[in-house]
Amino acid sequence: MRDRVLRLLAEVASGDASPRDALERLSWLPVEEIAANGDAPFARLDHHRSLRQGQPEVVFGPGKTPEQLLAICRR
Repeated sequence: MRDRVLRLLAEVASGDASPRDALERLSWLPVEEIAANGDAPFARLDHHRSLRQGQPEVVFGPGKTPEQLLAICRR
């Protein structure tokens, strides 16, 4: 995650991203999208949920394959 923040700050410094754009992207930084083989994401993990809500992330299983659930739980 640190590398992503540094890249974002470099984009703002070079003018490739506005501070407003950076703020929007920072709000999504703790969210990890999980996809398989370049497909559309099938899950989003909020790694900071426990900090904000007092409860850790919950995996919603209905509609997901066993392989997708395993990929989520391995994160």
